[in-house]
Amino acid sequence: AALHTTQSYPTQLNELIPMLDEARNIVQSLVNASLPVNRLPPEVFAKIFMLVPAPVIRGPPSDRPLGSGRIYRVGQLCRLAAVCKYWREIVLNTSSLWSTVIDLSVGQENVPLYTHYIHRSMGNRLYIWLTRASTLDFIRMEAGRVRELVLTATDSTLGHLRSVSDLDLPELRYCSLEGNCLIEFPPTAPLLVGSHRLAS
Repeated sequence: AALHTTQSYPTQLNELIPMLDEARNIVQSLVNASLPVNRLPPEVFAKIFMLVPAPVIRGPPSDRPLGSGRIYRVGQLCRLAAVCKYWREIVLNTSSLWSTVIDLSVGQENVPLYTHYIHRSMGNRLYIWLTRASTLDFIRMEAGRVRELVLTATDSTLGHLRSVSDLDLPELRYCSLEGNCLIEFPPTAPLLVGSHRLAS
C-alpha cells in the first residue's frame, strides 16, 4: 500500500500545476490592479488611448495626417489590449476607438479589416478612407454616421467618386478629395448633396 501511495505522488503533484498557474495569474492581476496607474478611471484611459494609434500619413512631401487626423491605424490598439486585463476591457469597450474605417490589405478578394472590429463603434460617428468598392457599400449602409470621408482619386476609384456624389451624408463635416485624376471628375456634378455644414 505504501508503494502505491508513493507512486501516486507524481500524479498528484502534476495536478497541482494548473492550480498554481491560476493562483499566479490571480496574484499578478491583483498586483496590476493595485498600481497607481491602473486606478485611473476608464474615461481617462480612453482619452489617453485615443492618442496612441498613429494617424495615416499622406507621405512626402507633406507628411501630414490624412484628413482631420482621426483616420488612424486601428491595428495598433491591439498592443494596448495585450498589456493587461483592465486595459483590454477599456480598449474593447471604448466605442470611439473603433470608428475608423480604412482597409490597407492587398487584393480586392481579402475581407476588409474593419469588418472585424466596426461592431465595436456602437453607433459612433465614422471616419472613413474610401479605398475599395466594398467600403462604398458600407458607406451606403451607414450614411447617417459618416463624419469624415477621404477620397483618393485614381483611375480605379473615379467610379467611387461619382457614386459618393449622390449620397446624402447629413453628419459629414470633413471631406478630402485628392489625387491626380480629379480633372476627369465632372466639376458640375452635385457633390454630397446632403452635406451642407462641412467644416473643411
